[in-house]
Amino acid sequence: MAIAIGAYLIVLDREITGRFEGRRWSLPARVYAAPMALYAGLRFSPDDLATELRRLGYRESTGSHPAVGRYVAGPHRVRATLRPFHFADGRRTTLPVTIDFGLGRIVEVTGPHGPLSYVRLEPPIIGSFFPSHGEDRLVVAPDETPALLVETLKAVEDRNFDTHPGFDIRGILRAVWA
Repeated sequence: MAIAIGAYLIVLDREITGRFEGRRWSLPARVYAAPMALYAGLRFSPDDLATELRRLGYRESTGSHPAVGRYVAGPHRVRATLRPFHFADGRRTTLPVTIDFGLGRIVEVTGPHGPLSYVRLEPPIIGSFFPSHGEDRLVVAPDETPALLVETLKAVEDRNFDTHPGFDIRGILRAVWA
């Protein structure tokens, strides 16, 4: 009887491990908002653009030619090097742009080869989920987990967690019985 239970537990362990290991590094589907388009005549200020760039993870820089993912903001001009992004209608490579402002509006958008009719910022991520489960997962380090959550899980799932050597025979038998 003990051999049969042991064999069953090994098969069960392999099946469960196989299911979880196969999805461990699966990337979630990302849900994006609409990308912001910047064009001449748009009511927008350098401060508004700097705020939007920060929200997208860009960092303020110094100098006249910012690196990818950075921007330089002045009272009438913002220079940024936009990150590559795959939009629904095509891929944009890294793009250095200069946006000039006047009277609370964008006056001109310029790229490396001259004026542009518009430029799109990459859209912000508004959600993500694993398509097969309809769930979102966030990997966190043990020290980032709230202590109350850890203690609650121990109380509900494994009261002997802190005292057993890595496995709890009574806990395993309880799980098999359930």
